[in-house]
Amino acid sequence: MTNVNIIVMGRRMEIIIDTKRVINVESSFVTE
Repeated sequence: MTNVNIIVMGRRMEIIIDTKRVINVESSFVTE
């Protein structure tokens, strides 16, 4: 793997984590 691929994968993981956080916040608002 090249450094570029590692950076791209890291960015993808960050995006996935961010979207999961947003989904959790939205679902918590709905339950309240």
